[in-house]
Amino acid sequence: MKKLIAMLLCLAMTVSLCACTALKQVEGDPKNEQSAAAPSAQPEQTESDEPVPSEAYPELEALGSQILVSIDGREEVHKAPDGSDQTILTFAYDTVTVHIEGNDSASQRINNSLGVLEETFYSGTGMGDGMGNGLNGMLELATDNYTVAMETGDDRALEFSSARTAFVKRSDSRLLSLVYQTQVYSGGAHGIYHERAYLFDSETGDRLTLASLCGSAEKLEAFKAYALKKMSEEAHREDSGVDLAMFDDDAALDTALSNLLRETSWYLDAEGLVVFSDIYEIGSYAAGIIRFRFSYDELKDYIDEKWLPTTREGDGNLSVAYMKDLPDGATTILDRVVIDPNGEELCLTVSGTVYDLTVVSVGYISDDVGFYETAQHWSCSYLHDASLQLVTVLPEGMPDVMVRYTDADGTVHSLVVTQSGEDGSLILVDDDIQAIG
Repeated sequence: MKKLIAMLLCLAMTVSLCACTALKQVEGDPKNEQSAAAPSAQPEQTESDEPVPSEAYPELEALGSQILVSIDGREEVHKAPDGSDQTILTFAYDTVTVHIEGNDSASQRINNSLGVLEETFYSGTGMGDGMGNGLNGMLELATDNYTVAMETGDDRALEFSSARTAFVKRSDSRLLSLVYQTQVYSGGAHGIYHERAYLFDSETGDRLTLASLCGSAEKLEAFKAYALKKMSEEAHREDSGVDLAMFDDDAALDTALSNLLRETSWYLDAEGLVVFSDIYEIGSYAAGIIRFRFSYDELKDYIDEKWLPTTREGDGNLSVAYMKDLPDGATTILDRVVIDPNGEELCLTVSGTVYDLTVVSVGYISDDVGFYETAQHWSCSYLHDASLQLVTVLPEGMPDVMVRYTDADGTVHSLVVTQSGEDGSLILVDDDIQAIG
């Protein structure tokens, strides 16, 4: 067993080095190809598909259908046209598949909408946000850039990139909230990035708009007035990130803030509603995306109560083991998530009930910053007495896979998957570990 892992567990459970998971490489149109390592669109079960008896678990009946979200990362790497080994474009994107237990109609409607988003990103059509070059557009730019560099000897960056990553912000029997982050580099000092949010009614599969969120025109106007007042007050705080010098007066600032109350620039998460800007829109590049948060307590007078979070009950815990060490039939496997097809087969088992169970890839910056999320792979609104099969490579140094879940009281647990320094068994460790040396 590696000394580093032994030190992690025997000396205050600490480790070092940064690691992150690369996207699987798949070439071609996302509409026609499926990754060999893609998580299943439908949950894979090894035992009975019968629902859990509600009389035995009343908390599950109140929660409604499970929402499963599989996120498959894909990547295309394109080399220079002259046959050299120089990479000129890396084009990456996430494909998202949603399964709502017992509601195939809503699942299909959501997946159809997400499929359109994937197609427009890949093709570069219909984006309408200045970052819609698509694969062919980015490849043309990268090829022209490389040709000019070779002809003139210009010392410029030769590798362009375009990547879009999906994140689940909230998932339950009422709604699904997704945020896509797009990052593009096409030369210059730095790239550009933005976020777009898409929310869906979990019962019908319909897109959730600000109008449907509020439920009536009167509530919508009242919410906009309240939101503008609060955002304006926060914008005048020194730590807001808003560059007041960009605006001639408060009226101009209010106009810019009002423009943020648009579709795809807000989402709901566990805590409330978040309204966010594009970079440069109300602040500098260094300020990044500026966010304004509204708690559910603030929102209860402005939005339809059907969108407030569901009440949760019960508790549970999570454990991990090698699949090879589990006896046949020991647990029900709900689904299978493949991060790296060359990895080992692990089993994440829930005893009791946990909520918002999410599998993510992480990197590590420093003791002060700790782990940061690089990609989500799978999410489930709640899991009760069942398991998830996970295929991944366990790194020799710093763990790079994290599992998050929430208790009924809202406590969030973030645990990295690693090996025991004593016997090599798999364990889950709190993400507040620090590096040694």
